[in-house]
Amino acid sequence: MSGRKNFYWITKNALTPSQCRRILEHAEGKWDSAGEMIGTSTRKVVTKNRKCSVAWLADQWIYDIIFPILNKANESAGWVYDITGSEDTQITRYEVDDFYTLHSDGDHDHFAIDKKEGTVRKLSITIHLNDSYSGGELRFCHYKNKTCQMYSENTLGIGDVIIFPSDIEHEITPVLYGTRYALVAWFRGKPYK
Repeated sequence: MSGRKNFYWITKNALTPSQCRRILEHAEGKWDSAGEMIGTSTRKVVTKNRKCSVAWLADQWIYDIIFPILNKANESAGWVYDITGSEDTQITRYEVDDFYTLHSDGDHDHFAIDKKEGTVRKLSITIHLNDSYSGGELRFCHYKNKTCQMYSENTLGIGDVIIFPSDIEHEITPVLYGTRYALVAWFRGKPYK
């Protein structure tokens, strides 16, 4: 597990169904196509590696719910990362045939260094907001002896939370039926030496 005590950390029923519905209600009217952004002056969405919709939220009540969960996982999993802040939360909506190919959210030393604060993504969180879909599996790739072994976590339900180091490669398999909603966020800290 890359020298870590745990590859990922799961907390079942961390949010109530009503909290999940409240988060989804706040995303109404804020949906935009997601994909890989090409260039900074013009917006061109490429769906080769990612196809879904996103809405951005920065409501304090959401952080009030997820920070205690994140802090407990950080300690209990044995990562003990120095977390100094977070980015806005993103609600992702995956409809039938939507997906996100294998990627990582950060590699601690080089990815997305915030030029103002000098921080990088250290921990990623996914909160499942509904369970009325099939497919759309969150799968992790763990390299062992240069072989990619997929770990699948398809038993997550509404209100379940999964937290993992941001450099772990993961993907969302295509949704087969229904619509998958999840809240995702990234927690930051100073780069490793």
